[in-house]
This record gives sequence, C-alpha cells and structure tokens, in this order.
Amino acid sequence: MKGIVMEKNNNKVIIMTNDGEFLEVSERKNVQIGEEIIINNNMNKNNIMKRFIATAAILVLVLTGTFGAYGYCTPYGYVNVDINPSVEITYNLFNRVIDIKGLNDDGNKIVEKVENYKNKSIDSIVNEIVDKAIEDKYIESENENTVLVTITEDGKKIDDKKIFSSVKKHINETETESELLVIKNDKKSLESAREKDLSPGRMALINKALKTNKESSFEEISKKSVKEIVSIIKGSRKREKKEFKNKKKQAKNEKKNKKDKLDKERKADKEDKKNNKQNKDTNKKDKEKVNSKKDKEWKANKQNIKVNKNKNNKTKDEDREKINSKKDSEWKANKQNNNGNKNTKEKVDKSQDNKNKKNKSNDKKDNKNNGNKNKK
Repeated sequence: MKGIVMEKNNNKVIIMTNDGEFLEVSERKNVQIGEEIIINNNMNKNNIMKRFIATAAILVLVLTGTFGAYGYCTPYGYVNVDINPSVEITYNLFNRVIDIKGLNDDGNKIVEKVENYKNKSIDSIVNEIVDKAIEDKYIESENENTVLVTITEDGKKIDDKKIFSSVKKHINETETESELLVIKNDKKSLESAREKDLSPGRMALINKALKTNKESSFEEISKKSVKEIVSIIKGSRKREKKEFKNKKKQAKNEKKNKKDKLDKERKADKEDKKNNKQNKDTNKKDKEKVNSKKDKEWKANKQNIKVNKNKNNKTKDEDREKINSKKDSEWKANKQNNNGNKNTKEKVDKSQDNKNKKNKSNDKKDNKNNGNKNKK
C-alpha cells in the first residue's frame, strides 16, 4: 500500500493512503512531508485512527482541509515548462504533482507520453518532459536550446533552487546544449497569460522582449519560439551592455580628458610659475647686472669726474701758474719797461730839465742882454 507522509510527530509519522485513510507508523529515516512511501497493508487501522482523532490540532487541520484528501487534491501552484512544447504542471500543498496538461499542440504530444505522473515530485516530472522533448527532437544536441521553467506559487515557497539544480543536472546528463531558465510568477500574471492562451513564462519573456525591443509588436514576438524570444532579449541586453560599456568608456575618456586637461593646465600653470620665477630671477639678475653696471659706470664716472677734476685742477693750476708766470713775466716786463720808461723819462726829464735849465739860462742871458741893451 502507498501513502503520503502528512506529519512527523515525535518518533511517529502520519500517513494518508490513496483511500483517504490516516495511518500512524514508526518514523523512517530521510522521510519528508509530502513524500510517497510504501506501507504495510496489515496495520491496525482502528487504533491508528483513534490516536489520530485524539489530537485536536490535527483534527482541526483535517476539518479545514489543510490535511486530508481535500488538501492533497487541491491545486496549490503551477510550474510551466516551455521549450517549444508548453506544458503546465499542477502541484498540491505537498509539492506533489496532481495534474499536467499541454498548452499547445506540441505540449499535448509530450503530455500523452508522460505516464504515472501523479504523486511525483515536480523536478522529476520536469525532467521527464525534457526527456520526451529530446526524444521528439524539440531539443537537439547539435543546436542551442532553451528550457524555461516558470513557478507560480501560492503562499508556501517552493524550493526553486532545488528544482533548478535537479533539472540542470539532468540536462547535463543528456549531453545536450540547453540553457535552463527558472523564473517566478504570480497568479495575476498567470491569469493574464491564460487569457491570451500563453504560458506565464512565455508571456513574461514576451513582455521583457517588448521592453528591450520596442520596434517589435506583441503579435510578432508571440509567434516566435522560446529560444528566439530569449535570443531577442539577449541581443537587446548585449546592445544595452555595449551601449553601457560605450557610455562608461566615453565617461571614462571624458574624465580622462578632463583630468588630462586639468593636469595640462596645472602643468602649464606650474611651468608659467617656473618661467615667471626664472624671469623674475633673470630680471633680478639683469637688474643686479644693470645696477652693477650703473654702479660701475657711476664709480667710473665718479673716478672720471675725480680724474677730470684733478686734471682740471691741475690744468687750472698749470694755467694759473702759466697765467701767473705770464703775469709775472708781464709784470716783470712791465716793471722793466716801467723802469726803462722811468729811466727814459728821467733821462727825458733830466734832459728836459737840463734843456729847461739851459733855456732858462739862455733866457736869463737874453734878459740880461736885453737889459743891458735897454740900458744902453
């Protein structure tokens, strides 16, 4: 007999059989809630039911349908597999598959080949769908393939990492070049996709492709395969990445150019300061040279002035001496002349006196003679 593990309590495990009965068995190693196990058909069901019913909390859960046949058979979430075939897997509260259906003709062909899917784990059914897609050449080893898995959950978090790991490992074992994408979805998006007869994963890819490629229409992209839509998104991302890289490179170049410009300006300023300092030093040296030259010229002029002064003084002295000597000579000559003239004058005067005396004597003689004459 098979049953689903409903609860682990102390060293006991509560099992729900396919008939909806509850049994309590000894705990088994590595048994998880929701897992299907084989149990002994000869167990005492009456005692187990009494023990189960005696637990008030579990009774409430049974009445509310959380545990029991209702909880087991009620859809709790959906996992969609899109290759080109689109298949929807319905799972229950215990993450066990309760139904699968195709969302297109290719999906229906795959579903017809998947047998005994009920009560199995989600990842095992996804792996079977991948196997059937490989058998029907939807996935080919010589081509690049894309497997899209979309998880729509309600409240309880499904272990998407576990599903990804299990399916990825299985794909690698098939030795096909297949890219696995696992995305999460909500019920609102699921209903919106169903209105357009699309899987939620395909709908999400189309919307993403429309955002990245605004030139395309919904009708145009919806006709493409998952691989083609992913290629459009990747191409857009590649362009965006390239544009971002170019913008980043441009910004880096602008920053570098700005830095180079600043460095150049700083270098020019530094060079100008250096040149100004050199010019200042040169001007200072030139000024010092000029001042030194002026000092030398001034000293030379002073020396020349002094020399000229001395020379002039000497010349003046010489001229004075010459003049004085000349004057002396003239004076002496004059004196000599004067003396000569005096002597001459004296001689003249003496001669004149002598003459006058002679004339006087003559006059006396004349007078005497005249007197004598008169007397006669």
